[in-house]
Amino acid sequence: AGVMATKASAPMYPPTLSAYEAADRLGVVPATIYAWVRSEEIPSVRLGGRIRIPTAKLADLLGMTPIELAGEIDH
Repeated sequence: AGVMATKASAPMYPPTLSAYEAADRLGVVPATIYAWVRSEEIPSVRLGGRIRIPTAKLADLLGMTPIELAGEIDH
């Protein structure tokens, strides 16, 4: 019998958040996220011309786990 492959290394949260998703989770408007990205107050990457916020890095900055950050309830 073969061994079933597992995705133990796959995170249980999205690797990045959009500015809108990050804003929702932090209780601010997207313009605030864009301002923080410009001033380098929060980490960001550009993917296909869009700004994405690395979930794990933002969670670490906020003293949260990535799962806690990704699981925040929409307001």
